[in-house]
Amino acid sequence: MSQQRNLISKDTRKELDRQWVALNPKLTNVEFWKHEWEKHGTCSNDQLNQVQYFDTALRLKRQYDILKILEAKGIKPNDGSYKVSAIKAAIKEKIRYDPIVRCVEKEKLKLILYEIFLCVAKDGSKFEECETSKEDIPIPIDEEEYEASTCPNDGNCYVYN
Repeated sequence: MSQQRNLISKDTRKELDRQWVALNPKLTNVEFWKHEWEKHGTCSNDQLNQVQYFDTALRLKRQYDILKILEAKGIKPNDGSYKVSAIKAAIKEKIRYDPIVRCVEKEKLKLILYEIFLCVAKDGSKFEECETSKEDIPIPIDEEEYEASTCPNDGNCYVYN
């Protein structure tokens, strides 16, 4: 990953530090970005190098601010729980594709939004439908405590910022 740090501009690195942080407390941001590149970025390696991959991800994040999309539909962080179906509908209305919404379960049956997963064309030009198999992949967050998995569509989850 040290190679990647040298390839990415200081401005991009600062934006990554602000906008794409590791949620797993056991990973540094750099370790997380390395994982993201190796797991997802290399799929587009024939069209995007590392720098282009991260620049494209940040551009899409700026262009489609998920928090603003949700807030426009009355779904506000730190303001209670919301239907997962409402979260998905708000995003699909703006982006035109179904997101995968992953939650963690805390305190017995309290679901907390962990991530919103959107699939992007290999060239980074647009969103596209995700393979349904991606929905069922549990994501270990903290080996001792939590695992993120797809939120039930008819369930409620808490949204925090």
